[in-house]
Amino acid sequence: MILLPISFNEVHKLLPNSCIEIQTLGGRSKIKVEKSAFFIKVTNSKHNLLNIDERLWNKVLDRMSQIPNNERGMTSRYALGNKPYNWKKCPNKVFALYIPAIIKYLTQTHAF
Repeated sequence: MILLPISFNEVHKLLPNSCIEIQTLGGRSKIKVEKSAFFIKVTNSKHNLLNIDERLWNKVLDRMSQIPNNERGMTSRYALGNKPYNWKKCPNKVFALYIPAIIKYLTQTHAF
């Protein structure tokens, strides 16, 4: 499956009004996702919460557009690390990975 960038506003419209639980991009754990007036709230399995705003969302979408389509579903492409393919300027080393996971979930549940 190819992950295509979806705007923050479009995602905000598509997310249900209730909290949902989805798989992480790598599929090894689950995150809780819920929308509020101006944010997308994500709680990970360690109960850490982050309000994802449009600015952080757009940074991850910029990253997504810079990597080949066949690598967009790889968690290592959105993480900070020492490998040449890691994202050296990752704005949030924990929660940046969850944005492509949300896109993957919406791609699987809606027609794009």
